Amino acid sequence: MVVYMLTSSLVSIIIPCYNQASFLSEAISSALHQSYHSVEVIVVDDGSTDSTSAVAKSYEHVRYVRQANSGVTSARNLGITMSSGTYVIFLDADDRLLPHAVETGIKSLEANVNYALTFGTFHRIDAQGNKKSGPHSFELRPYGFQDFLERNIIGNPGVAVYRKCALLSVHGFDPGNPAAGDYDLYLRISQLYPITCHVHTVLEYRRHGRNMSDDPALMLSGCLAALRKQWSIIKTDPSLKSSYYRGISYWKQYYGEQLVFNLHEHLALRSWRKVLGSFCHILIHYPERMTRGMENKCKNLYKKN
Repeated sequence: MVVYMLTSSLVSIIIPCYNQASFLSEAISSALHQSYHSVEVIVVDDGSTDSTSAVAKSYEHVRYVRQANSGVTSARNLGITMSSGTYVIFLDADDRLLPHAVETGIKSLEANVNYALTFGTFHRIDAQGNKKSGPHSFELRPYGFQDFLERNIIGNPGVAVYRKCALLSVHGFDPGNPAAGDYDLYLRISQLYPITCHVHTVLEYRRHGRNMSDDPALMLSGCLAALRKQWSIIKTDPSLKSSYYRGISYWKQYYGEQLVFNLHEHLALRSWRKVLGSFCHILIHYPERMTRGMENKCKNLYKKN
């Protein structure tokens, strides 16, 4: 039997928040009520116009800082700058950590001393906090750069515990990619360090209709941008090219088909401005889908004749 003797190393839980005051209190409470007690909680207000400031300041043991609205990746970077911990967790303001989340992550990293970060899994909840799905699944093994080229295995940044030194070594998040800044970070970290994982559910991921991930055009653009940033490395290593192109295909299928679905919905509702917007996004990011659609129509027309 392995007995873990946890250190008392400080863990910084960084909560970026933009107009999520209605959920923020639950996120803060979940961060403060951890089985691992050596934590600091930092709320970075990204220029909110709601009561985010009042909610954060109502907690005596929460550090609060405000910046002009610059996006979630910029807010996370400011949180890193303010943090004092050896380890870091990024908790979105509308999500909740489970009570054992920090302890589980620290145990995993202390058992894998050469790894930059560890991650677990999450289940989804609705706006009211009711459980809506089982845990996000993945294979229990170490992961590297080639794995992340093909997809984002982690899924939600709140399930990960990072070594702060690893974050600093890659200069944090790319502020120019708010939609897929976490995916971009995993790609850059996994070039330098291995990434490990564990089997435990550590996060409740809230879906409430206003999540950034509900914007398929924004997400597709961000994920493709994160991948294409790696081309200078990919082109010099033929062994990586197949994974790179699988990743391009994966994101186009995942978010591109959502765009196509939205296009059909807008057409049915005769929402012509939204039709034009969806069509333009498909044309820019997923043009092969339009070609495939035309080919299928031509084939069907030929069969009828």
